[in-house]
Amino acid sequence: MKKYNFLISCGDSFTSGMEILGDKDVSEENKAHSYPIHLADLMGIPDVSNTALPGATNEFIARQTVMDVLRLEKEGVDTSKIFALIGWTSINRFEIYIKDRLDMIKNSGVYWDQLPSPEMSYFGTNFVNPTIAKTLVDEKSGTPYWDFGHADSVKFLNEYVWNDKLEYDKFFSQVMLLKGFLESKQINFLFHLNVHAWNSPNDCRVEKYRDLLSDDKRFFKFETFTFSDWGNRTYPWERRAEGHFKRPVHLKFAELLKKYIDENYD
Repeated sequence: MKKYNFLISCGDSFTSGMEILGDKDVSEENKAHSYPIHLADLMGIPDVSNTALPGATNEFIARQTVMDVLRLEKEGVDTSKIFALIGWTSINRFEIYIKDRLDMIKNSGVYWDQLPSPEMSYFGTNFVNPTIAKTLVDEKSGTPYWDFGHADSVKFLNEYVWNDKLEYDKFFSQVMLLKGFLESKQINFLFHLNVHAWNSPNDCRVEKYRDLLSDDKRFFKFETFTFSDWGNRTYPWERRAEGHFKRPVHLKFAELLKKYIDENYD
């Protein structure tokens, strides 16, 4: 198998290793124990970059991976020596810009040491997820200050923006655009699904994509496999409070991916 000098990875909370260190823990320290670092060890890759974030959208995952590659290329890294590991997430997620509003709130005297989710600190954006509510708390008084319009945002998105057919089309386009970009940089990769499998044979929304994906071994079991389903089925006792997994599951998943790479990659 080809030798690589750098592994880059992006994805959602499963790829970032959320809750490895404890229930509801979203800290960056989890990444040191997540499956991308274990896979890099198994593949003998010395340098790893994992820019996954909890709650990430597929658009963010594609965009951030492109930016990671361009940054490494600018730093002089030979892109042909990079291996990319991408964990795609749910459809029906949306990223919105909130930095100006956060600045306005902070200038009004509301204090916080840490924002409710990492993307707010890093990018001044919010990942809107229909199953997750986020509340900004004034840490001086302990008073909840702003819920980021979660209920209103989700209601609006469900009524006017999210349509499963369109969301699958967008998802597939992001997957194929990132595939083409990585190929243009001579980067080998493995794409896998963290949440939504392509497993609905009677569903016309995804049927048109199946033939385009089934022959490419760099799409890891897109029709039948997701990290979350596999972990819940195989290691239910290793789940955390919010449905993520402890370190042993990440290690076993890395071993599963390494076996697949050994069997299918030159």
